[in-house]
Amino acid sequence: MEGLPFEHITSVSHRIARLYPGSKMIANEDEAKRLLVEIPFGKHIYVKMVKPADSTTDIKLSYMTKQYVDHKDMNTFISTRRIPGSTNISNLWTEEITYETLLTFPTLMNFSEVKSTVVVKLSPIKNAIKSIVAKNAELSGLQFLITRNLKEGIDIKSIASSSVFHTLSRALAGTVDSPVNGGVGQYRLFFDTESDEANYQESVACLKQSFNNLIILLNNLLKLHDALIPTYLKPQHQAMLELFKKNFKSEIETLKLDVKSTISLERLLQANLMHHGRRLRGRAISHARYNSLMHSHGGSISRQGGIGNGDWGSSSNFGGSGGSSFTPDDDASSSMTSNSDQTEVMSRISTNLSISGFSNGGGSIGTRLSSGTKKTILNLNYR
Repeated sequence: MEGLPFEHITSVSHRIARLYPGSKMIANEDEAKRLLVEIPFGKHIYVKMVKPADSTTDIKLSYMTKQYVDHKDMNTFISTRRIPGSTNISNLWTEEITYETLLTFPTLMNFSEVKSTVVVKLSPIKNAIKSIVAKNAELSGLQFLITRNLKEGIDIKSIASSSVFHTLSRALAGTVDSPVNGGVGQYRLFFDTESDEANYQESVACLKQSFNNLIILLNNLLKLHDALIPTYLKPQHQAMLELFKKNFKSEIETLKLDVKSTISLERLLQANLMHHGRRLRGRAISHARYNSLMHSHGGSISRQGGIGNGDWGSSSNFGGSGGSSFTPDDDASSSMTSNSDQTEVMSRISTNLSISGFSNGGGSIGTRLSSGTKKTILNLNYR
């Protein structure tokens, strides 16, 4: 059964149930585990979501390079569930299940037997690192999309009215603000916490580095947001900027970030064209092309200050003196995968295995129980 793009897991479950009349849908993972031991009479189906495991955490890779590495020859998929009893991030333990397949995806037949399954418990600081890394990946993806649109000559007004820009505004507002539960700033409590956990100090150092990368990324995106946002929404942006200065004051001072200067749209367009020229492997950019782009944006863009000591011709497109930032890479042979891409997993507990449904960029894992033997199959489809 083929999944639909961005199809919700509830819809997938209902379609599977209609495909196998008389099957009972299992509600939770604990019941599914129990039925794997106590094999019941009849047909039972359990559906859950997994996602491809990140194959690299190298922060020096550009966004598209990392996308290519992470989605090349995929054979590892993970699912995570919260262990009951946690009340806050300081005691949040989760269980991560990793599935490794015999074949790498995409495959010719779009399915592969699962070679091994590993279950590990993740400590609170490990979960904190995963949360910050996921937030960085989300913001980097939005930065890539907007930067690519600028590079392709999309009109500024069109970008400012697009869903991507509105998503960026919401993501920035939710990150720089400190809600009741503490927001991303709550992860600071791990910086000065002692623990007997193995390699805890290394985990703290990794968390600090990821947190600092988040602050640098927020600074860059706020400048980009300021350059693109319509005039009548400037007060909203200024409010976000003030919250950023207030809630991350210590990190801004430590990283020596320039939060006062703004991006010049003229330099922004010029930098994007220069970068595109380098990706064309030496082919010169037409001066007329640059002028036409500038003309399409009104022809009256004033030169404002830069954003620190960033080199617009280097890999730090929006980098200030605080460190490096993301650079898009158009030559990566993998297409960008949306954050909404997800994998559907089906554990079919019966005497016969049937392939389940999956959403866009997803797949299914089925478990067959027969005469005391068990075989697990993973099925994927990529559009």
